[in-house]
Amino acid sequence: MKLRRYFSIITRTTIVLLVIFTFPQIAGAQVKIESHIFKSTVLDKKVRYIVCLPENYYDSENLYPVIFMLHGFDGEGSNWIQLAHAGRTVDSLEKTGVLPPVILIMPDAGNSYYINNYDHSLRYEDFLINEFLPFVNSAYRVKPGKDNHVLMGLSMGGYGAVVLGIKHPDHFGSVAAFSAAVRTDSMMKNLSDVRYNLLFKNVFGPAPTHEARLTQQWKENSPYYLVSNANAPDLRQIHWYIECGTEDSLFPASQALDQLFSRYYIGHKFVARPGEHNWNFWHDATIHGLVYLAPFLSIP
Repeated sequence: MKLRRYFSIITRTTIVLLVIFTFPQIAGAQVKIESHIFKSTVLDKKVRYIVCLPENYYDSENLYPVIFMLHGFDGEGSNWIQLAHAGRTVDSLEKTGVLPPVILIMPDAGNSYYINNYDHSLRYEDFLINEFLPFVNSAYRVKPGKDNHVLMGLSMGGYGAVVLGIKHPDHFGSVAAFSAAVRTDSMMKNLSDVRYNLLFKNVFGPAPTHEARLTQQWKENSPYYLVSNANAPDLRQIHWYIECGTEDSLFPASQALDQLFSRYYIGHKFVARPGEHNWNFWHDATIHGLVYLAPFLSIP
């Protein structure tokens, strides 16, 4: 039975990959990809974002689900188009009926980790939840209801997707996280000073000792502290998808997240497969995540 299920999964993935790589050569990708600037009051600066619209968006009055795609450390929103080929992927999946037409929104986030930093000099969470999300809902024809709001992220963006999903379950119906940087306490404490200062000093604050890294700011933005019996019922209303490569240094973090959700009976799909922390892995993970979440999105 397990062997049969394994081959069923492999066969389905193979078919999907064939669709992605062959269909655009026949029909040509028709989604509309645009780059825009949003003037943020919260951040007091301009934020670039990429939007990917269904091919008939400007010729119809249809409403669509929206997927917010969160990039990784030292990345930008356009990475999803240039390196994960998200536009070509959704076009193919939509044309073959696997995925309903959707709007993709890919905002630039710097190295914010998608949260408010320790001294509130960069309030990216406030920007995304209180300013940018309402803007997207009003500026584009987004289908109402949290089930039509999806968070998808990789690495730093995977961390952002998980944490924002946990903190704001009333806003999002589905969350997909690839190679998520959801480090545990021990992983955070064991980082070298050089690595900590590069990745987290501006987010969680200076730390004179490794133990000092486990601040209140850290605990308020760590899934291992955020998830509890109190909010587990709300989190069970979200469709969670977690995928990580077994050769990825962050694989233990995804395993820990899988165990955390299981401990609180939060339904989720956890996929571990061979792969590293790179775009080869994330390209396929994007396909897997979209295919998994497609049935949970309502068709306009």
